[in-house]
Amino acid sequence: MNDSFDHPYALLERGRFHIAELGHALADYGRSDAVTFFEEEVGDAHFMRLKFESPLPDVIPCIVYDAVSCLRTTLDYIVYAATVELTRDADIEFTKFPVGDDENGTKNQFKGWAKNVPAQLREILLKVEPWEHGVGHIIWEFNKVRNKGIHRKLIPLASHVQDHQFIPGPILVVGEMEPMQDWSDDRSTLTILRFHGWGEMRLGFRMGVAFDDPIYFSKADVAQKLTDVADAVERIAGDVKVKTAQILGNGP
Repeated sequence: MNDSFDHPYALLERGRFHIAELGHALADYGRSDAVTFFEEEVGDAHFMRLKFESPLPDVIPCIVYDAVSCLRTTLDYIVYAATVELTRDADIEFTKFPVGDDENGTKNQFKGWAKNVPAQLREILLKVEPWEHGVGHIIWEFNKVRNKGIHRKLIPLASHVQDHQFIPGPILVVGEMEPMQDWSDDRSTLTILRFHGWGEMRLGFRMGVAFDDPIYFSKADVAQKLTDVADAVERIAGDVKVKTAQILGNGP
């Protein structure tokens, strides 16, 4: 049965490869002349902003597309692999991983794109609870991101870091700090920090991107979210594989 699950595991690893690739591409972009620090004073507050002299490289949304596609397809391949093991039908269709807005919506998938998933496997998949407010809500949210338009706009995201920052910045005299993620399309700037008071630190930042979406993965680092999704997918794959073996009498 290992052969049936080789493909989804390989695809999952490819998704992780693209997530790492995204991190490297963003770090290179952040270190380039395209991104510069500047400080701006507004009243008694100071703001540290990043100015983007050029847009995100075209390769970045392409990498995100590849990572998202690999992870979402992995879910379908997990179900297909288990279905093949249980039915011995390698040509079977309509075995997609079911995701719905609630439990009933997820069960309704078994009347359509997942209609050929065996009954024993349906029970296993429903325990994942891949719906809003379910245990597997991250799969539900990820599916929304995938379905609503994978080509959606990406906006810069950055977090200020100290000591071991990826990208060095100026030494500032600062005190109380408030991290921010305030992107301005008009100015092509990202405000990452509001501060006042006294004390010395070296400021740096870690470059990222977020989906320009007010609901799903809103202002969240895409690489971190996709890593969380990959971890969830791997847990699902392991559970489905073990449970499938148990049904067939090949596991503990």
